Amino acid sequence: MATHTATSNPQTLPPFDIDLPPLDRFSPCCDAASCSAAKPNGFIPCKRHPIPGVIGAMIDLADAMAISKTYRRHLVACVGEDAPEWMRAKVEAAEGGVIEAVQKVKREWMLSEHERGEGEATRRGEGEVIIHSKKSDENAIKALVDEFKTSSVGSKEGLDSQMASSHEATNSGDNLFVTACDRIRSERNPTTTTWPTSDILLFPDFKLYYDIEPHLTIPSKPSTFSILMSSLNPSTSQAPAFLPHRDLRPTTHAVVLVCTHTRRDKRCGVLGPLIIQEFKRVLAKKEVLGCRGTEVVEDEGEGAERARELTGGKVVEVFGTSHVGGHKFAGNVIIHTPTLGGHMYGNVRPCHVEAIIDRHVLGGRVVRSLWRGQVCAPAVADPGGQAKL
Repeated sequence: MATHTATSNPQTLPPFDIDLPPLDRFSPCCDAASCSAAKPNGFIPCKRHPIPGVIGAMIDLADAMAISKTYRRHLVACVGEDAPEWMRAKVEAAEGGVIEAVQKVKREWMLSEHERGEGEATRRGEGEVIIHSKKSDENAIKALVDEFKTSSVGSKEGLDSQMASSHEATNSGDNLFVTACDRIRSERNPTTTTWPTSDILLFPDFKLYYDIEPHLTIPSKPSTFSILMSSLNPSTSQAPAFLPHRDLRPTTHAVVLVCTHTRRDKRCGVLGPLIIQEFKRVLAKKEVLGCRGTEVVEDEGEGAERARELTGGKVVEVFGTSHVGGHKFAGNVIIHTPTLGGHMYGNVRPCHVEAIIDRHVLGGRVVRSLWRGQVCAPAVADPGGQAKL
């Protein structure tokens, strides 16, 4: 059976929806006659999907949206809805929590890399020496930028920003993007597992690791946390197959993460839950929503047959997540699929959700006009059976 290898940088452009009408940033879905007058920042209230005016007026619709770095992996700690992380502006400030523990290990990685030096030489093949330096990485990224420019789908501002941020991710130990989400804390033991033990979602591997204890050591044996983090060290970076986990790919078509981090910024804190509600409503209507709750479905079954065909009968999960950067470009959404990897969107409002589902989640096309970059590249099948980076 083929395993899957996670890669850290995109080599080709994602399939954009450039042949479809663009979704204007933070645009309403009601027609001009029924919409209210625009606010000074350009925000137009929508009667079908109301947003508090004070929040809409604080959204940045003018500046070029910051482009996400491309990371090797995205680690998402499933801390539940009532964890101490949600009471902090920075989730890593929750003492004793899994995010704090992960950030400590990341700092150790970065310190170790710094000590090795920027111009470290590595050997490859029969004595050939390759020097990894800032200059060589800049040349590789310049080639990717040139490809973007000739494709006619990238703006200069976005490309320059992606070049800078991709360079930052490539040249540091910070190749692991870390957030928390409000998914149930433990899938296997939902009623007995207490904080800070948490399940861990890992992308682009599409794996759920069970009941990770955020302690580096415990008496007589290493903890699940130390095993996981040792495996994700940039020097090895192989997701551990021997820790108890579940492969999500047989059952999950996509995972949608929407920033709802109120303590960090009210814009995502207010807008995020409205976006989640709309994602769940539309996905439930199409009968592909996982973990269904009490969401209201107005016309259940519409488009469901086609949606189930496109997902292969798999489900789409939707969760609230912690800060992902760029709150002024709320709403901020990350979508992970096995085929496209992880992509970030900004200036999303509930009016956009159904189109994003149809184009990206079901159609496999990245929405160019709202795109904030690739969070992580898709894992690729390794016919040799060895998962490596």
